[in-house]
Amino acid sequence: MSQDEKSSGEGEPRQPEKQQGGEAPGAPAPAEADGPTEPTAVAPPPPPPPAQPVDPQVLSQVARAPEERKALLANALQGQVAGGARIESQGDFQAVVVRGHRPNHLLHFLIGVFTLGLWWIVWFFIAVFGGEKRQMVSVDDFGNVLVQKV
Repeated sequence: MSQDEKSSGEGEPRQPEKQQGGEAPGAPAPAEADGPTEPTAVAPPPPPPPAQPVDPQVLSQVARAPEERKALLANALQGQVAGGARIESQGDFQAVVVRGHRPNHLLHFLIGVFTLGLWWIVWFFIAVFGGEKRQMVSVDDFGNVLVQKV
């Protein structure tokens, strides 16, 4: 059985496609008058242009009621707490949240004594770069939630 016979899936050998006189291979054949005509495919319309990115510096300019501002602050604090922060202090329209923990300096000093001072190098970097990170979350008169490092 030849390769053409195997690929056709039937017991009959495949007939090679006939090409019309001067037409290039792959060109559509002219429609036959007596056979059914297939509808021509219509190209889909081009996609719409991408939306303009929203500028994060654009803030609301509509004054909000105090109750709505308090609700916005509570919603923002809920997200912060869910992300691992804890609330250190809170007012009506602002709060201070803290992430991280203070290093245990006594423990690091004792480990340094037992390692003959080698651990004190690690302790130095933990003391400088570790520890608590504070942020102030506030809601302005227009309902914009602002988060600042403290």
